[in-house]
Amino acid sequence: MKTSALFVACTLALIGGFVVAQPMGGPPVRIDRQVATCDLRTPITSLPFVITSSGSYVVRQNLVGLVNENGIMIEADNVTIDLGGWTLFGVPGSLDGIVGSSGLRRNITILNGNVRDWNGDGIDLGNAIVSRIQSVHSESNGGRGLVIAEGGIAERCTADSNAMVGILALQSTVASCTATHNMSAGMRILSGSTARDCVSAFNDEQGFKLDDGSIAVSCVAEENVREGFQSDGASGCALHTCTAWFNGIVGISIGEGVIENCSVNSTNGIGIQGDESLIRGCVSLHNSGVDFDNLGDCDLYENKFPN
Repeated sequence: MKTSALFVACTLALIGGFVVAQPMGGPPVRIDRQVATCDLRTPITSLPFVITSSGSYVVRQNLVGLVNENGIMIEADNVTIDLGGWTLFGVPGSLDGIVGSSGLRRNITILNGNVRDWNGDGIDLGNAIVSRIQSVHSESNGGRGLVIAEGGIAERCTADSNAMVGILALQSTVASCTATHNMSAGMRILSGSTARDCVSAFNDEQGFKLDDGSIAVSCVAEENVREGFQSDGASGCALHTCTAWFNGIVGISIGEGVIENCSVNSTNGIGIQGDESLIRGCVSLHNSGVDFDNLGDCDLYENKFPN
């Protein structure tokens, strides 16, 4: 029975630090294990690229999009795209950098690279549930930087200088991400979503804009033009151990929610603004307006509001 050289080399690479291959008619050759390891992922070599089959895909160079086209369109479930540290560049008049097709998709993973200069969103997985965006930088796109949907997670990502929201979470989790210099809110945390260990700074509107039942834990909002954290009439929001520094209008503004162990400093306006909220263990100092504004029926425990 004949066995291909590729199969033999790959098998040996799995059980030793190096591979010994013997070409036909020649002496044995030592091959570095890293070089010999098989990469069975499908290469993405040009844009636009449409994925119609489940599997693993990889980018091995910078790629440039076309006018009126998405960069990568995902029309299958169970897809992983490794950008390999490379960049997907949009052009004027292009659409989204990476997008799930219309209809429900699931289990999409995008990691390790950059998307920038697309006329639409950098990455839109709004139709892809239980998906993941990891270690991706989305910059200078005409729409939103990153969109992650129900049951998904965006982690260790950055969104900078996008024309709309930096990161949009739809019943999902945003963890250890940063949003800066976006023209709308840095992060939009919709109903049932959680932001954890995130930073949102220098955005043209809010640092974190929260919706009904959303949660922010150990997040920092700094030098945003409007509020650091704002629930905008939503109820059931919760902030735990969050910090707001040098924001423009209000450091933290939450209605019918919980603000616990949070710190606000040097807002160019009101420090903490609450409406029918539980506020416990918070500190608000050195704001140009009042340190705390009780809009109605807040329960206050162990806070420090000098002004």
